[in-house]
Amino acid sequence: MLPEREDLLAALLRTSPSPVVASDREGRIVVFNGAAERVFGYRAAEARDFLHVSDLYHRPGDARRVGQRLRVLAPGVPETFELSLRARNGELVPAFLAASRVEDAGRSLLVGVVTDRRAELALDKRLEDAAGLVVASEQRAASVANLHAAAQDLAAPLTAAMGHLELLLEGPELDEGARRRAERAYAQLERLAHLGAAFTRATRGGTR
Repeated sequence: MLPEREDLLAALLRTSPSPVVASDREGRIVVFNGAAERVFGYRAAEARDFLHVSDLYHRPGDARRVGQRLRVLAPGVPETFELSLRARNGELVPAFLAASRVEDAGRSLLVGVVTDRRAELALDKRLEDAAGLVVASEQRAASVANLHAAAQDLAAPLTAAMGHLELLLEGPELDEGARRRAERAYAQLERLAHLGAAFTRATRGGTR
């Protein structure tokens, strides 16, 4: 035997993981289930006794927009809205609101089921941040690879220039002033070659 309609609806509202809120024509809240209590931070009795449904919206204009849209639709026809709601502590709740107008015992009610998007958007943000880190890492790796290649390209002409200076220094044709200048140039080239070799060793892992 099926349970009574009221008992079945009460059980569905009690066990629903999504907030369910219903309001009458004047905006008074008549249904506020347990999930709504957890998301918005109000007790059901408080919501029914003290809140207007617009108090749950971040922007009052959204409450009017939802109500106006549902009142031109036939009863039971659902509409989904993307908007921001507001918890008791002031925290914004980005949400999808699936709502429709219900006619029940001569009363017209606006019933909404809320999908809290905070966890979804936080995950999206973490994924976006992780993707940004990957891109930055790839860019750094590319820069290191370019510098590594440049250091390797510089090694050959440096070696050739040092070889020429060595031959020049071994010859007897240089006077003392030219020999000192050639020795200083050779020392600078040798220092540059050592720096290039050290950089190539240090960046070898970043180019694999």
